[in-house]
Amino acid sequence: MVNSIIKMAQTTVSLIFAAVLGVSGASLSFHREALVVQTTYAPSFAIGGIIFAGEGPDLDHEYGHLLQEEHLEGLYLPLVALPSIILAGLYVSGEIGWEAATTAWPEDWADELGK
Repeated sequence: MVNSIIKMAQTTVSLIFAAVLGVSGASLSFHREALVVQTTYAPSFAIGGIIFAGEGPDLDHEYGHLLQEEHLEGLYLPLVALPSIILAGLYVSGEIGWEAATTAWPEDWADELGK
């Protein structure tokens, strides 16, 4: 029950975000069965069954994050999304390098699932 509520909330937030970006000129397409919102306003990320693709996205990797979300259900946000956001922030701030940010377990796992 709790997982269903969390999944519904994640999907609702992602649909609202997609609608806002769509109105602002983002293009829409599909990768496998996932909706892709192509925009330059945000980095690439995936949540609620939607891939938000910034410049030069790896759609297979982002699709892997959607599969993680499907497997982990309500645990996706604390176990994958939050660590991924922290890693990205550490990379952007220069505290860690690209390899450290992209080879941590949530990112490696997304790469493997997205293949």
